[in-house]
Amino acid sequence: MYHIASFVGQTLILEPGGGSGTLVFSNPGSFDHLSLLAASAVSPSYTATLNVQFNFSDATNYTTTFIVGDWYSGTSNIAISGLGRINRTGDVWDECGLLKLFDCIINLSAYKSKVVTSIYCWNSDANQRCGVFAVCGVTASGAPDAIIADAATIITSTSFQANWHWDGQGVAPTSYVLDVSTDPNFGSFVGGFNNFNVGFVTTYPVPSLTPGTTYYYRVRGVNTNGQGPNSNVITVTTPHNVPQAVIADPATSVFATSFQSHWHPASGDPHPPTSYVLDVSTDINFGSFV
Repeated sequence: MYHIASFVGQTLILEPGGGSGTLVFSNPGSFDHLSLLAASAVSPSYTATLNVQFNFSDATNYTTTFIVGDWYSGTSNIAISGLGRINRTGDVWDECGLLKLFDCIINLSAYKSKVVTSIYCWNSDANQRCGVFAVCGVTASGAPDAIIADAATIITSTSFQANWHWDGQGVAPTSYVLDVSTDPNFGSFVGGFNNFNVGFVTTYPVPSLTPGTTYYYRVRGVNTNGQGPNSNVITVTTPHNVPQAVIADPATSVFATSFQSHWHPASGDPHPPTSYVLDVSTDINFGSFV
């Protein structure tokens, strides 16, 4: 079970007649089942109609509806009961054994190859208020455990190599999916690297990037049972359009007290130098300079 959405200190309260709200996942992922903990209120004789739209990273969505019972009188799909409450007239703890919260369970097994990024909820009941108190998710049973993302290599101004590995624990992946973003929360994605299946490899080039930009990547393992949870996130910054390494040539005009140094830019350098800096030392490791 995972805490996958932040309520920022408050419950998602949906007023009658179309009250709505969105929960953006702090850690988007693929799930076999999701559960909303909810209850309605106003009149014990009413229920609320809770509509839930699951938004996936590929811009598709899935919508379902729940009938949520009143916190006092509801009898179906009870998750928690006997919570008690504060009596609003006396500011005292009221041992109200009838207080209940209800489980709204969604089977997402048909969508376990997709990444859920947010949940949009709205209440279409004309009379009853509805509250959503918690969100829990279960990854696909038998899917791989979290993959370990490793530091990027071969970093240039417009590309880098993403790396990761499976630590041998749990169920083995048969392929991997890669996300790349300029947003540490992965609210948007770079190019086609949105749940992008790279196959059964543990390194993959990420091209066509912008110089001087910070990128983030994460990986998930995949097998026939579905996707596992997100890996850790790796941060990599592409350098600016700097020249390639300059090639030093043999010195000429070598005398007892002087010599002429020579060099030339790398052939085909897309960002050739506009000036040069020169180091001269009597130490091959350049621990001191002339």
